[in-house]
Amino acid sequence: MNEKQLFHTPVGAITVSPAKKLNFKEFVKENREKKRPIKFMPADGKFQHWFLSKTEEFVNDEAALRFYTPIRHLDDISVITQLGGEAKVETSLLEIFACLEKQPDGEEGVLLVNRFDKQGWLANPSRLMRNVFYVRDYAGFLRTVNIGYYKDGWHFTAQGFADTLGFGEGDRIFIRAS
Repeated sequence: MNEKQLFHTPVGAITVSPAKKLNFKEFVKENREKKRPIKFMPADGKFQHWFLSKTEEFVNDEAALRFYTPIRHLDDISVITQLGGEAKVETSLLEIFACLEKQPDGEEGVLLVNRFDKQGWLANPSRLMRNVFYVRDYAGFLRTVNIGYYKDGWHFTAQGFADTLGFGEGDRIFIRAS
């Protein structure tokens, strides 16, 4: 089976210029002092445990990411296998935050954004849209990182492959383009 049988062909690509170094805890602290900070909601417990103390370094000036939309429900193993293995799908927190800096308040863009009506209800209650990245945690294990924009900001969750319910049509899966 090839990727065209599980995914719509790559929906698109984005080139970002990540910071050279990032520690998630420090990033959140420094972000509050920016002129236009990224709106964050508290990250879930697993994300905090696996990524809060992690520091990443980026050696290139740019990173190119491709993103796909599944045409049916998929689990992590199917996604990783069909897109070429762990090395091919791995991204980083630096790349995620470079994407977020383009949409700090949940503006329309490459990252999917959940919309809410004036009463605070999800505009499309049958579908929460997720942006999915595969990132190595502080111990070197590849984890699924889901990012969604909700009415109060960007929310992060992290899961091991056995914990996820998978992804469906409408979600967006990001991998490195190279």
